Amino acid sequence: MMPSARKWVLLVDDDIDACDMLGAILEKRGVRARCLYTGSDAIALLDQLASTPDNLPALLMTDLLMPGIGGASLVRHVLRDRRLADVSTAVMTATPDFAPQGAIVFCKPIKMACVMDYVLAELDREKQAARAASA
Repeated sequence: MMPSARKWVLLVDDDIDACDMLGAILEKRGVRARCLYTGSDAIALLDQLASTPDNLPALLMTDLLMPGIGGASLVRHVLRDRRLADVSTAVMTATPDFAPQGAIVFCKPIKMACVMDYVLAELDREKQAARAASA
């Protein structure tokens, strides 16, 4: 079953163990997360979910350097697709010099306190936007 109500995070990293560990940490702290391991799988999922915007993640966090479609291309895809305009993006990388200009960057090794602060702020921003839209 797909997470709903835009209160979830999509994690994309070709390092399966790292992605699953980050997802488990987020879940343990009350944040719903889904892991994918390729940029192409992430684009396919986002395109599928875009037909029902309430099912989109509030946040996409991606590794930068991955085989095939890398994190920079994935971020560009999200920024170019108007259906995904409300999905925030962040990059996780050991090579921040290659991050897209203006991207939110978390340098590896990741400091979980910083990631949690950012994720919670993004989910709160999403919640406030939903409240404003329904008022």
